[in-house]
Amino acid sequence: AVLTAGGVLGIGKEAIALPWNVLTYDAGKGGYVVDVDHAKLEEAPQMASGDLSQLENREFEKHIHDYYNIDPYWTFAA
Repeated sequence: AVLTAGGVLGIGKEAIALPWNVLTYDAGKGGYVVDVDHAKLEEAPQMASGDLSQLENREFEKHIHDYYNIDPYWTFAA
């Protein structure tokens, strides 16, 4: 998942990559809630805004999962 934050009128916003495991859907809010400390998000791996190709890079995905201390989905046994 990608969280965008900051910026003014879309300029200067950050694109923060998140594993889906850190998101929880809240029906009352009609959207996802990120259960991560704000300070941790500020230091989180970022992506070039609008460049979703990084999410196709397995090393980048691994880095994201490692940062949040979550096992990557592709390592689970079937």
